[in-house]
Amino acid sequence: GAFGRVLLGSSFNGTLVAIKIVSLEAESASHKSAPENQAAMSIQHAAKVTSLRTEAHVLQTLWQTRARGFARPLYFGKQMVRGEQSEVLVQELLGPSIETLWWASTGGTRFSAPCVLRIGIDALRCLQRLHAAGFTHNDVTPNNMCA
Repeated sequence: GAFGRVLLGSSFNGTLVAIKIVSLEAESASHKSAPENQAAMSIQHAAKVTSLRTEAHVLQTLWQTRARGFARPLYFGKQMVRGEQSEVLVQELLGPSIETLWWASTGGTRFSAPCVLRIGIDALRCLQRLHAAGFTHNDVTPNNMCA
């Protein structure tokens, strides 16, 4: 993620999961020497917290409505991570991103027309489910879509 770290983890039953972590302390601590930036940093800090919390809420809502094509949220909460108070979202691990597949399968050239159509149709169906649940996505890119 854009606001924190995404780590590979393992659940209690051995299933691989994605762990998203946003430190609630790191950013504010790194800017304590610049008092003129405190108000701006407080706003950005609040946006970081809201972002992961919002993502957890959206995923939980989509999971409850049985919308296909989205990661299952497994845990969201605040906890200490490496000595810093952090927000943590644990979710089902999805496959590689479309961008990763593109580079791996074509070397960055192009997908075949049938492949592009399948990806496009699947992406539009996911966006339709997201919109039907009352949400929008503000960063639709091949790197943010998984196979």
